[in-house]
Amino acid sequence: MNQFTRRKAAMTIEIRTATLCDADDIYSVMMDAYSEYRSVPGSSSALNETADSIRDSIKLGKERAVVGLVDGIAIACVRYRLEDGVYFYRLAVRREWQGRGVAKRLLLHLEALAKAEMQPRIWCKVRYSVPRNVHLYRSLGYVKLGEEWIHKDGGVTLEVWTMSKDLFA
Repeated sequence: MNQFTRRKAAMTIEIRTATLCDADDIYSVMMDAYSEYRSVPGSSSALNETADSIRDSIKLGKERAVVGLVDGIAIACVRYRLEDGVYFYRLAVRREWQGRGVAKRLLLHLEALAKAEMQPRIWCKVRYSVPRNVHLYRSLGYVKLGEEWIHKDGGVTLEVWTMSKDLFA
């Protein structure tokens, strides 16, 4: 571990609700985090989004977001909406920050927000083909509720799980 890596590990991560002003940062974090899937058949539709589309969704109240920052620089985000509880999506952590518990901290923050709004559960959809994501959610107490097969361009079929956690159980 070099000096720069140690310094990053010791920094405090601020987690807060995103505003319209954060749309460019949310987009930037997503593009960095999802870039590893750019050349994978059936790549994530997150790569087709724009900062403007994110800004518009927040402005119109279609979604909300949470950002994680270090020294004022966005390193992580998660977008969500109230839909039979809190449905979250586009959880993203910059590649250089992955594996440091940032995603877990964002999700715990989001769970606290959901509880404060008296939402009964928090849930997401996750590609079964990305085991580290399935493992993350399981480690936080999420359980598989169901599965579906998504058909993407190019004849790609993906198994997608719905994973959920009851917040007042």
